[in-house]
Amino acid sequence: MRRFLARYNLGKIQPALCADVPRMREGRVGAQYWSVFVESATQHTHTSLHEAMREFDVALRLIRSQPDFEQARTADDIERIHKSGRMACLLGVEGGHMIENSPASLRIFHELGARYMTLTHWDNIDWADSATDRPLHYGLTTFGKQVVHEMNRLGMFVDISHVSADTMRDVLSVSRAPVICSHSSAFAIDPHPRNVPDDVLKKIASHEMPLSEAEKWLHHLGSCTPCYSDFCQFRKAYEIRHKRTLLAVAASILIAHYRFLPADGTLHAHGSTRF
Repeated sequence: MRRFLARYNLGKIQPALCADVPRMREGRVGAQYWSVFVESATQHTHTSLHEAMREFDVALRLIRSQPDFEQARTADDIERIHKSGRMACLLGVEGGHMIENSPASLRIFHELGARYMTLTHWDNIDWADSATDRPLHYGLTTFGKQVVHEMNRLGMFVDISHVSADTMRDVLSVSRAPVICSHSSAFAIDPHPRNVPDDVLKKIASHEMPLSEAEKWLHHLGSCTPCYSDFCQFRKAYEIRHKRTLLAVAASILIAHYRFLPADGTLHAHGSTRF
């Protein structure tokens, strides 16, 4: 990490990186989530929690090293930081495998600043099914429902991207707070298993749980291959219109997904623009 900070001045344009402060300023990024992520396969070696703590350490040190960034823990923090001319930085956990079946780990993540957790990533975990694995629990287990309730109590968004449709439905049946889909598309527009079925979108609307229009331009097309073509962007605009019609929302948030480290790094961030 020290070598990275010495090598790259994020205050200047860095062509080797996906993002830097000048380009974020140009894109009018006001707030961003830093996604703590380690591969879900680490759950089999019982190293998920250890690796996640390393990711938290890297994210926090990088945020604190930049005068343009400040960590935010609340909505009031975001507004205060934005008014000061800096970018608000929040933390999220992309994969429930990283708590290693421990509510105590979840609480520690929250203390470090995590304000959302994606329940699964590519693989099933012991208490929830992933969209890209074979059904095992057919949704949430009893413990999985307890995790959702604890996230509600702590004030963490339950993120239902990456989870199976049955897991989405179970979350909506037990959550006492709004949920988000941080990076999912509409299944009706693009029938990829990662995407959200219309009945789930309608259930979110009927439960008055607003879906964050947390979209990537990296559109999921069949094999989840990133696509930047005009056609993909046209489909994305059509999809946002479809979701907004189902949810009856007045505004949307477009999310860009990028890395701060070079291609071999793992630190991700999501920047947002409201429209």
